Amino acid sequence: MRPILDKKIQMYVLCFKTNNTEQLSVVGECYHIPADGQWYHVNTVKTHWVYNGGSTPRIHIVVCAI
Repeated sequence: MRPILDKKIQMYVLCFKTNNTEQLSVVGECYHIPADGQWYHVNTVKTHWVYNGGSTPRIHIVVCAI
């Protein structure tokens, strides 16, 4: 998987359904965004990637802002 670097975009994520193997990495720090009704800011100006290691689908709303 190739890391992504967005120079001007910020991302906000609301997770409805996930699994325990989902990982979000920002500059080498790994996070798990839970399905808890909270919006999470992801600093996509920094190098990042997302991985779904499970066999179940994930459902997220992603809002990007410039």
